[in-house]
Amino acid sequence: MDTRLKHLAEQLDAGLIARREFLRKAAIVTGGTAAGLHALRSMAPAQAKTKLRLWLFKSFVTAGNDVVAKQIETWAKDKNVEVEMDWATFGDREQKFVAAIEAGNPPDMAEMNLYGPMRYKAALRDVSKVASDVAASKGGLLPFAERLMKVDGKFLGVARYSMTTVFFIRKDVMEAKGLKVPKVYDPDVVEFAKKSQDPSKDLWGFGQTLNRSDDGDGFMSNILWDYGGGVFDKEGKPAIGTTFLKQNTAALQFAVDTIKKHGIQPPGVMGWTDVSNNEAYMAGKLVTTNNGASLYYAMVSKKHELAPKTRVRRKQDSRGRTPGFCCPVKQTDCEIYPQTITVTLWRPKGR
Repeated sequence: MDTRLKHLAEQLDAGLIARREFLRKAAIVTGGTAAGLHALRSMAPAQAKTKLRLWLFKSFVTAGNDVVAKQIETWAKDKNVEVEMDWATFGDREQKFVAAIEAGNPPDMAEMNLYGPMRYKAALRDVSKVASDVAASKGGLLPFAERLMKVDGKFLGVARYSMTTVFFIRKDVMEAKGLKVPKVYDPDVVEFAKKSQDPSKDLWGFGQTLNRSDDGDGFMSNILWDYGGGVFDKEGKPAIGTTFLKQNTAALQFAVDTIKKHGIQPPGVMGWTDVSNNEAYMAGKLVTTNNGASLYYAMVSKKHELAPKTRVRRKQDSRGRTPGFCCPVKQTDCEIYPQTITVTLWRPKGR
């Protein structure tokens, strides 16, 4: 069987080309439309069921995971594809990606955080066409998402959503103390936390994961920006210890001071993971913290007593973080299906 014809048949089956286009191209390959149809009919029963390995982000918003899984299962049934879904949450993803890429056994497709295209660019396919097509159908990408998506002018991932962090405040404590909503970390949050906390009752003014985690990344990015610094300079070059050394050092010192100097964070905070601040807030041990949708979702869905006592505020210094990327991996044999499943996640049937 001509490999070109087989590739056309796979494209047709995946929905990337129409039947008319298949027949036209098959005629060029085989010398006639009839030959193309005959080849397609003879190929269909003999083809093994395609397998697709898909690694997904396991959100703490569990209902969101269910929606994504259902979309993928529906797509797989429609395309007669066997999908192996593997879910990993914040702290587990990077180790899995690195180990799989180094072992030469990456998934066909993976959902990554905003650093994915830059960090794993050597292992990722150019998906500029599908990224441009799906974005155009929805009016285009937000500028920050498109910028993070591209490396050397090429899309290495497709943005699916933005996980925007907000500032959670115990409204009841704030009102009881006669305080106003803080606007920036330094000095507003520090002063707010000092006045609102009561360590004798294990109630702390501020609680923030600072170690290696997505929550920690989001918080530190905001702090670096507050002090005029950042991870990269305007030309996109690394600037942590170069261009913005002074600003970044001051930002890091502020983060340390929230624990050692100001005493507004709970004991053991440096050992926290991504779920720790969620748990501490819901346990009534924090007046303020940063989080995405998961903390609010957990409180509301469980009808937690703190849900109506909480105020959320979009931080003035937050720039939106963690676009969800679907990045087909270069080394795998499966090329067609990651593109169509990406379109499915962007444009579910009926929407």
